Amino acid sequence: VKMKQHYSFLHLLASLLARTAFLSALTFATRPIASLACVDDLSWYGRASVSHDCDYVGLDPEIRCNWVSAEGESANEACRQTCDPSCSDGGTPSAPTKTPTKAPTPPPSVTNPVSPTPGPLVSNLKENPQVLSDTSAVCSDASGRTSKCEVELDVPASCVSNGQSTCPIVFFLHGAGGTNNWFGRTSGVHSAGFIGVYPQGENGWNTGPKDTNVCSWDDFVCDDDPDEGAFIAGIISELRAQGAAGNVYVIGSSNGGALANRLASNAGGNLPIKGIVSLVTQLMASPERSGPGVLNYNYPRTGGVKVSVLNVMGTGDSVIPYTGG
Repeated sequence: VKMKQHYSFLHLLASLLARTAFLSALTFATRPIASLACVDDLSWYGRASVSHDCDYVGLDPEIRCNWVSAEGESANEACRQTCDPSCSDGGTPSAPTKTPTKAPTPPPSVTNPVSPTPGPLVSNLKENPQVLSDTSAVCSDASGRTSKCEVELDVPASCVSNGQSTCPIVFFLHGAGGTNNWFGRTSGVHSAGFIGVYPQGENGWNTGPKDTNVCSWDDFVCDDDPDEGAFIAGIISELRAQGAAGNVYVIGSSNGGALANRLASNAGGNLPIKGIVSLVTQLMASPERSGPGVLNYNYPRTGGVKVSVLNVMGTGDSVIPYTGG
């Protein structure tokens, strides 16, 4: 029964990825340069976030979401009037009719801030994920991370009860050169009832020798390069501390899929991975280990747990051959 549940979940994840790719393509194919078309099925805030038409979109999430203009409008209402004034009638976007008052300048950052104590799990609105790395030490405690490090957390209201959750936790891993900033709009976790985790890699994921690596490929004492296994394990530990107790799954494409494969190889203990979906990718047989730490072996650990795997490849792929190599 457990095996059927895992494979059913993996099939659902595969469908979710297809939906993600479709919505992403639809969004970029249908939006004009100035603003988005009404057919993209995004909220007012999501539409404005993508088109970057509103001044406050780049501000701190707490300020952005709670901001009210001098006229008493909420951020979403101001964005609706400024960015897509006619979408409520199902028409095409027209010229902006009103410019909202700019939000107040965020206060200066505190020097040497104290890492906040993990608290009860809280939910967020669709297309407005929390930034877990702003309220925890998941980036500062991880080796080899830079200021690029960011972890978004997407928690549907249906997944939280009294600060606790048993919803499945799904990590979405972008490819090399990709970013995490579109998963919040396209992952579909609010419809599916999952908790989404969207980490940002350091110029991709350290799944083998990289041009940006400082350490020699076989120098496992050096900790200047990203330790991806420990990074993901630290995020899981933080989520557990906040009350997220659900099974953990990973879906990744290309370089992100390679990391999904490696996380599965090191599953167990601090990496309680139940299943993965890896797309158009492979895991290198050499070197035996990629990066520092003990959670980065490219081969399944002895006595490790069983992990359900769905791997999707294409026979016409000239970059990642269907037969490997």
